Amino acid sequence: MSLKKEFASGVFYTAIAKYSGIIVQLFITAVLSRILTPDDFGVVAIATILIQFFNTFSEAGIGPAIIQRKSLLSTEINSIFTFTLLLGLSLSVGFYFCASIIGNYYQNAAIESICKWLSILILFSGADVVTNSLLLKQKKFKTIAIRTLSVQIITGILSIYVAYYGWGMYALVLSAISSKVLIFLINYWCNPLRFAFDFRCLKKIGSYSSYQFGFNIVNYFSRNTDKLIIGKLLGMNLLGFYEKSYRLMMLPLSNITYVFTPVMHPIFSEMQNDKPLMLKRYLHLIMLLGLVSFPVMVFLFFNAKELILIVFGDQWSESILPFQILSLTVALQIIHSSVSGVFQAIDDTKGLFILSFITAIAMIAGFIISGIIFKTIASIAVSFLITCTFGSILTFWVLLHRFNTSFLCFIKTLKLPIILGIIEVCCVGGISLLINNNDLFLSLLIKTSICITVFLFFIHITKIINLRVLISRLKNSSVLANGNT
Repeated sequence: MSLKKEFASGVFYTAIAKYSGIIVQLFITAVLSRILTPDDFGVVAIATILIQFFNTFSEAGIGPAIIQRKSLLSTEINSIFTFTLLLGLSLSVGFYFCASIIGNYYQNAAIESICKWLSILILFSGADVVTNSLLLKQKKFKTIAIRTLSVQIITGILSIYVAYYGWGMYALVLSAISSKVLIFLINYWCNPLRFAFDFRCLKKIGSYSSYQFGFNIVNYFSRNTDKLIIGKLLGMNLLGFYEKSYRLMMLPLSNITYVFTPVMHPIFSEMQNDKPLMLKRYLHLIMLLGLVSFPVMVFLFFNAKELILIVFGDQWSESILPFQILSLTVALQIIHSSVSGVFQAIDDTKGLFILSFITAIAMIAGFIISGIIFKTIASIAVSFLITCTFGSILTFWVLLHRFNTSFLCFIKTLKLPIILGIIEVCCVGGISLLINNNDLFLSLLIKTSICITVFLFFIHITKIINLRVLISRLKNSSVLANGNT
């Protein structure tokens, strides 16, 4: 298959899995939000954030390096697998014994217990680094899609079942652990590896993975410092409300970006010696992402009340304002999420690390100032919006410079998506002033219909995308993929 068809096939399968997953995820979240309390979600959020930090060390930037380095031998891959497994084991044990310190810091005994259980995640995260990367390197996007959706359904049903029978926050813990274990087992079944102890092969990926690791670390802090600060300064209850608004904002974001981000690096790495072609493909991708992300951003902003109260219930009304503010970052975040795959493909993980470090410093400073001075979750959300905008502009300016192209090229690429966004704001914002927002379901239905109608009409008028041709290509790519499976 050509690179173009491989990309289309990868996007097709990840899209099917992810958009089916949206329905599953919304249902599971809606049920759990009516069984568990904001405190439950807040405690698990803090533990999960700290787990992610240790997971970043267990991954050590090795995953993308395995995809990028085409010359790795099977014996070397076995040695890297052994290394990440041992690293994950040692970090898992270390985190287990740190649980009491974490519990004392937040003055919450439940956090200590949750952290001890979740330490299992670190072990399996380390074990899964190589097996998951091999699936991506082999471009087995269909397998990944089926695996992801199946595990999501199984663990979601399990979490609802045990939550109903009084497990409380441990229902979320069980879901997280079982999901990670199942994914590893499936990945290992697809690519069974052996133990090998010749770690000299780490030099082959060292220069690449070290900067990727640095990027992962600073990206972790920029993504999670807001919640750590809220948990410490404002309490678990407000963290629960903020986490709920943040997770709902991330739901469409992750389900859109996940469609193409797993595909980007494996496919773009094949173009690493043809930068003009890579730039052409990338700018086209940015334009398509803009056409999707700007309407999504408008939809979330004007339906904040409806989404929060319908999905989670009246007890989560304090999440409405921070969700509305965070939704303003969605378009930039969706577009910005594509840059790491390009930096990785052009072998510039150093540049990716430096840019993320600058953005993280700005973001962390904003969160600290907001938490200490204003002491509201809305002010934290505003800081996120400002620093996210700054980081995106800086990153694209540098990235396009790597291709000897000006930032103006980026603005021109987004011209039509921005126009579409403005039209959506006028239409949906205008109707919001006329309808009764107290009838949540009717309000959501009307504004959703307007968003979709405006989007389709704009696409039809501008002829940016021929929907019939697109559907035909996706069908063809799925047939080709099935023939090569």
